[in-house]
Amino acid sequence: MKARVLQSYARLYLFRVLYRGGPSQLVAARQLATRCRRSHAFRHWRRVVIQRLKLRRRCLRTQQRIERCVASWARSRAIQVVNTEGKYAMAKEFHQSKLLASSFRTWLGWYQSSGPT
Repeated sequence: MKARVLQSYARLYLFRVLYRGGPSQLVAARQLATRCRRSHAFRHWRRVVIQRLKLRRRCLRTQQRIERCVASWARSRAIQVVNTEGKYAMAKEFHQSKLLASSFRTWLGWYQSSGPT
């Protein structure tokens, strides 16, 4: 409450000392302050929007780079497996992947049920 009283007295003093031109000068000062506040808010909003846009683009580029890397690795791995292990190698590889995934799922279920201590 004391801060509000002090603030109102300070405002009254400023109006009497600085704005002796009367209400028209007060109106002009108020309009200028409003314009400054709005332009600052707009600049801040625009900066935030641009930063979000840049971040979204960067995330998209990273995601595309990861997908290209995964595709190229999968392609090279498939070629390598077929060359080294023969005709049914991809079926074997797929079966091993399924076994690995199911064992990981089993372990994850056990780990979550036991809970980390």
